[in-house]
Amino acid sequence: MARYAIFLEEAKYFLKDNRKDLIWLVRAAHYFPASELNGQERLPGDEDDEDALQRLVRHLHTLKKKENFHNFQPRPWSKPSSFPLVYVVTGADCTEVHLNKLEKMKFSRGGVISVTRIPDQPWCRESSQDVHPRDQWAWGTLMPLYFKVIGQREQKWLVNFFGTQWQGNELIINEQVNQEFFRRQLNADSDKLFARYVGLALVHPHPSPDRVLLLTLFQHDPKNGDAWAVPGGSVDRAKDQDWIQAAMREFEEEVNPSGDAQWSAAAAFEPGNFQLISLQNLLPESDIQNMNRPCLNFVVARAKQAFYQLTQTAAPHPDGGQALKLPTDFVHWHRTAARNVALLAGHKAAFVGA
Repeated sequence: MARYAIFLEEAKYFLKDNRKDLIWLVRAAHYFPASELNGQERLPGDEDDEDALQRLVRHLHTLKKKENFHNFQPRPWSKPSSFPLVYVVTGADCTEVHLNKLEKMKFSRGGVISVTRIPDQPWCRESSQDVHPRDQWAWGTLMPLYFKVIGQREQKWLVNFFGTQWQGNELIINEQVNQEFFRRQLNADSDKLFARYVGLALVHPHPSPDRVLLLTLFQHDPKNGDAWAVPGGSVDRAKDQDWIQAAMREFEEEVNPSGDAQWSAAAAFEPGNFQLISLQNLLPESDIQNMNRPCLNFVVARAKQAFYQLTQTAAPHPDGGQALKLPTDFVHWHRTAARNVALLAGHKAAFVGA
């Protein structure tokens, strides 16, 4: 019996904002195949659906029922909040024809949907993290399948990377990559990692030659603790053509939500001087591959002098540097080492310097 994995990626925010579900998406993909959806679309009554679509919708309703929901929308036992929104559809006539229409959908706020058939005997990684069957299925099977399929489709998101290793509570950069570990964890066809995340390391010279100033944002997080972190987030494959565009979009969303020209990416970055640095992302203190974001990518850019001066108009912040209140965030220039900057995987609390 055929099974299909549907990865919502950034399109999950469309569902959340508009209180829609997969059944609505399947029907909308049929009735609005070339439209950019904003959630205000009105669908005909179910009785107007063609027979194949009606059968699929009835089947999805059956899968969505309580006794089947964990199979329909799988969630791992460990760190379920970190797992992307994925649906698994098993069986049903004409399923593939209608589900594949989901990949052509467009959304006003971005996001893209990926659909792939799950092999009859799917690969599952070997990891001490996957002690629960739900972890084996979600982290050990579905995510490696996603990385492999999308990496083959869009190879621009596959990156060369520095290996890493935990020493105490610090993630250390290590250029040597354990290839056996790499293949056992990800079932990869190449020595590159599929990357879903990009952060922006916007730097400015420091008087000391071995140090830089790094732009960080204050993030209020009652659950995990407040922290300073660089602007960044998940790549949106519907909007981002490359890493630089992804980093600039994240900067605009997090630093410049008001659309102020003086706080824009164009005002902040020196043009044409970008470098991508990619680090293998391991779970804190465990050296187990992170299967949500296998690789952390940082676009390193130099700040324009005028933008740096703009941030210096604020009073000193108790953590050091200057802080300026923005509509939703603070901007903070943090003194840190230029040679050894590593993001603590799984934590928003972010940078370690030596």
